[in-house]
Amino acid sequence: MKRQYKPGQRIRRLLPCPDYDYTAMEGWLEDMAMEGLHMTQDGLSVWKGVFEYGEPQNVAYRLEAVQDTSMSEPDPEQLELGEKYGWEYVASIKDFFVYRSTDPSAREMNTDPAVQALALSAVKKRMGLRLIFYIGWPLFYMFYSFSRHNPFELQSFLDVGTIYWVIFYMMLLLTCIIGIRRNIASFIYMKNIQKSLLQAESVPDKEGWRKRTRGYRREICVMLASLVYLVWIVIHFFFFQPGRIPLDSYQSTLPFANLQDLLGEEYGAYSPLTLPKYVNPLEPNQTGPEYRMRHVVGDEPNTLWEKGDLLASRIMEYSECAQFTKDDGTSLQVGMEIKYYHMRSPELAKKLVMELCQAWHLTLTPEAAADEGMLFVHTWEWSGYYAIIRKGNMVLWANYYQNPEEMGLTLEAWTQSLCDSLGE
Repeated sequence: MKRQYKPGQRIRRLLPCPDYDYTAMEGWLEDMAMEGLHMTQDGLSVWKGVFEYGEPQNVAYRLEAVQDTSMSEPDPEQLELGEKYGWEYVASIKDFFVYRSTDPSAREMNTDPAVQALALSAVKKRMGLRLIFYIGWPLFYMFYSFSRHNPFELQSFLDVGTIYWVIFYMMLLLTCIIGIRRNIASFIYMKNIQKSLLQAESVPDKEGWRKRTRGYRREICVMLASLVYLVWIVIHFFFFQPGRIPLDSYQSTLPFANLQDLLGEEYGAYSPLTLPKYVNPLEPNQTGPEYRMRHVVGDEPNTLWEKGDLLASRIMEYSECAQFTKDDGTSLQVGMEIKYYHMRSPELAKKLVMELCQAWHLTLTPEAAADEGMLFVHTWEWSGYYAIIRKGNMVLWANYYQNPEEMGLTLEAWTQSLCDSLGE
């Protein structure tokens, strides 16, 4: 059933044809007018047209080439000439000014094919520059990205999800191919139009515009799908990551030692530690042990999340803080954060170790990454110990802080205990 509109109602329509195919654009606008949809002033863009519903009418539309892109509308002389011949200026779209006339006997604004071909030369030149840019910017982006960092970082794939990144890059590649193809097609189209005008041949028929633009509609669907998928990935990454669960609710066995395993009963009775509300630890008077502890364990201490991936059978982010109290009342506060990856192969584990070290601006040779054990240990005055450990397919990044600092584990004892606990 055909949709009914009220007189004067504004209706928006996606463009069914590329903006460079000006004869198809003219045919589409004329068909819209026959349905009672008349384009509003400045109601045309590269994506859509805005129409006002009225009486169906036989309206002729003409797209005239823009010579100077700095002009947002025709100069007064052109407007006066158009009105003299019965043509009303309506809108502009990229490389063309749009005119219309309701007078069947209105004289054409430009009747000399040679002059028309000359006017299209500026349009063709701009299309050629766009084609160079559209081919050049992906190459420049890839060169720049690889010179600064690897855009295909393994850790990024693991954080978001490998399958999501693979689909995203495939759709991005397809979008680039479509964009390049469209720019090539626009340049060739304009070149053929110029040739036809100079040889006094007919230009593409308006009546057949629907058949010519079927491929364009498919391309637009792919590009819109890519955009929607990109937005979905961003939303998924920020709002739909695996939910964190309390440590006391976790039923499975941890693949590494927790604080109780590391410290044992030697340091007294264990109890989870509640931290103050998080504030910026760099603000004045807020650099005490509790805030340093918060820096290590994050905003949700004593929780974890776990997931799997195509490249890793098990990924876990773990945060724990606790207090160990002896019978004499002395206590030790300890916090630990761990990111654990069980990769599908040793080679993937080695690559992840290299990336983790690069993130900390560390120099680690591939030969060193091939080793197992404590590949990197470090003491940072502000937030305790750091370690990167690999054992077989397992990679562990850990951060540990204790207060008072002179009590508890040494750096060597902590890292050795973590390393020994992997795979037990």
